[in-house]
Amino acid sequence: MRALVRVVSWVAGLCLLGVLLFFALQQYNFVEPARELLLDAAGVSPSSRVDPCLQNDSAGDIVASIDYTDAHALNILFDQVDIWHVEAEQQTAVALVSPAQQQWLTQEGFPFSQNTELTDALPDPCTFQVQADSRSIPGYACYRTVEATHADMATLAEQYPDLTQLNDIGNSWYKIRSFGLAGSDIQALVLTNNQTTDIEKGELVVIGAQHPRELATTEIATLFAEMLLSQYGVDPDLTWLLDYNRIHIIPLANPDGRTWVEKGHLWRKNTNSTNGCDFPRHGVDLNRNGSFLWNHCNGCSSSDVCSNFYRGDEPASEPETRAIEAYLRDVFADQRGEGYNDPAPEDTNGVFISLHSYGRLLFYPWEHSSV
Repeated sequence: MRALVRVVSWVAGLCLLGVLLFFALQQYNFVEPARELLLDAAGVSPSSRVDPCLQNDSAGDIVASIDYTDAHALNILFDQVDIWHVEAEQQTAVALVSPAQQQWLTQEGFPFSQNTELTDALPDPCTFQVQADSRSIPGYACYRTVEATHADMATLAEQYPDLTQLNDIGNSWYKIRSFGLAGSDIQALVLTNNQTTDIEKGELVVIGAQHPRELATTEIATLFAEMLLSQYGVDPDLTWLLDYNRIHIIPLANPDGRTWVEKGHLWRKNTNSTNGCDFPRHGVDLNRNGSFLWNHCNGCSSSDVCSNFYRGDEPASEPETRAIEAYLRDVFADQRGEGYNDPAPEDTNGVFISLHSYGRLLFYPWEHSSV
């Protein structure tokens, strides 16, 4: 008992010391410098606290048309440069390439030419900054910022308490690495008629912005939630959806990466800066980091830490991936067998959709196998 009292007294003393230290730092204007030291010690790359012009390591990037000879050469290009579009008949790839990558293309014998129109349209981090009172990304008035998206989700939860539940399902890499001083929560807005509890409901999970530069995905997910709620009791089909189903909206699966997009960077991965690649090419492709069949598809991901397709050093290595996977396991019961190709029962409940705005493709699970 005495030992317990000593432990409680020790913890209380530490808490009191922490409070006194905070007020002392605040009194002498040391709170922000102390925060900067903690962020630097945690290895968190600077974000809004540094002039984006000082971080403009993408200076000299161009959009280029690159000629390739065959599928093997195209796969090499996919692993080395940021390909935006492929003209298969002309055997030409349109890609964003850095000065170092331009040198590599020349050394490897890939003919390329600059697309002046697309290069001139590239965002400049020195001027591409969100105004303090703005809710949208500069140059993209229809697309909300991370802050505005989270605020609107909270507003929906307040306006429709009988139809929603707002859940914090995990933390971004920045938030974990900085002990909560930076970064964001990953949030899920659950839509359903909370009064209809006596039926088995269908489950739909929709996520956006795994690749944060694909701006439309977050907006589509958020607008979908707004439409369902505003039309409940008005549109009979949409009313039925919420009466008999639960719809989980996760508009920002990669909020840290989205904040870099708001600063004018064409960010695709998360913001993990510990893998040895310099800004702005560090991070892990969350869409290649899932634990199921990780590194299974030949040529679909990369071990190069600077590649846009870098899969991470192990399955589900990133906190964003782990948060999404844990949430999916809570929503969907695992009804399959032990084998990778064991089918689920025909009456299995649930649909999961990951929204992307590149490629004009629709991928289904188990396309890795003909079974």
